[in-house]
Formats: sequence, structure tokens, C-alpha cells
Amino acid sequence: MDRTIRRYEGGEMSQVCRNLLWIFAIGMILLFSGCTSFVDVRVSRFHELPTPAHKLSAPTIKQEFIVRVPSEYVGKRFSLLTSADQSEDLERKQYGYVIARELTLVGFEESKNADYLVDFKYASSSQIGQRVEPSMLPTTRVFCTGGSAVAPPRCSPFSTFQTMYQTVNYSFVTNSLDLWVVDAKTKTRVWQGSAQSSSDQISDLHQWMPYLVRALMVDFPGDTGKSSSVRFEMPAKKPLEK
Repeated sequence: MDRTIRRYEGGEMSQVCRNLLWIFAIGMILLFSGCTSFVDVRVSRFHELPTPAHKLSAPTIKQEFIVRVPSEYVGKRFSLLTSADQSEDLERKQYGYVIARELTLVGFEESKNADYLVDFKYASSSQIGQRVEPSMLPTTRVFCTGGSAVAPPRCSPFSTFQTMYQTVNYSFVTNSLDLWVVDAKTKTRVWQGSAQSSSDQISDLHQWMPYLVRALMVDFPGDTGKSSSVRFEMPAKKPLEK
């Protein structure tokens, strides 16, 4: 009987250890996944501009910006288009500052006597999606040792966990930015780009705007007719914080 109990004990305890290791592993994954946050932005661009020999490829958002200028656009002047009904829109004005700042990093200069006119529109929408999430289902058992004809066994409860998966609904926000560059002389569009990103953690468009704009400016003017995804590591501070 003792031999049977020992085999039972070894099997149950090894199962307990395996469950504890799984719980520990899942906890560590969740812990480290929360340490670093990423933003993925999908972009597409079409243009009739020359592609610089020196490409920009530093997709990071920082409080301090380093000017990176390909020679093809140094000294080119731009101006942001603003209609009469948009002139008092403070939200649009703030986003205009972000766009103007990024264009200067490409080498453009903001001026009323512009070579290019820049216009943009933005949107934000809430949606409901589905995803599969794991859950731990506890099961309580009783573990016994010892015991004989004259003494009862020593028993104590213990719990094991089984991983279950279920489909859950979650809400997320999709933010988008469309940007156009128009030749000031011919009044024809020479560049256009679209950026879009979704998140279930960040809902405010003003927090997303620096990432949307920077994604469009990476390797400006970009490969025409191609879509790509740009990943940014999020800083501790919000990009628009002073």
C-alpha cells in the first residue's frame, strides 16, 4: 500500500510542479510584455517626386528631434493649407504643428511663398473586435500520504490549473491620417500618403498623430504604390507632452 501511495504521490506532485511552472511562465510573459509597448502604423504612398539617394530610416519618436535632411529637399518651401472654417480649429492647428515639424526634418522650410502646398485630414472611429484569450480553470484535489491499518492517512487539498481558451469581444479605436502635397505653381498633386493604426489601449487621436505623421515621413517620399508597416517603440512620455 505504501508503494502504491508513493507512486500516486510522485505522479500528482509532478503534475502540480508542471502546473506551477506554466503559471510562472505565463506570468513572466505578461510581465515582460507590459514593459515595452509598440505602435504599428500601416502606410501607403503615391507620388511623382524624385526619390532621395539618402533615405530616412529612423522610426523613433523622441522629445528631442534631430534634423535629418536629404539634399533633394533642402530649401524647398511648403505651406499648410487652411480654409476659413478651419482657421479656428485648435485641434487641427495642433496637428498642423506636428506635420510642419516633420516636414522640416525632411529638409523643407515653412514659408508663405511656398513651392508646395500641404493639406491633410484625420479621422478616429471606435469599433468592436473579437480575439481568443487564455484563462486558467482551477481544480481542487486531495493529496494523501501515509496511512495504515492502525493510523489514517494524512490528507491535504491542493489545486491544479487547466488552460482554457475563449473568444471575447473587445473595443478598439482606429485612427487615420491622409496627407497631400500639391505643386504650388501647377496646382497638381505630386504626393499623397495614408497612415492608419488601431489600438485597444490608446484611444486619443492626439497621442497617435506623431506616429502617423512620422510613419509617412520615413524614407520620404517613399516607394510609390507600395504599402508597408512601420513599428515604433513608445516612449515613457507622450510625444506631444512639453
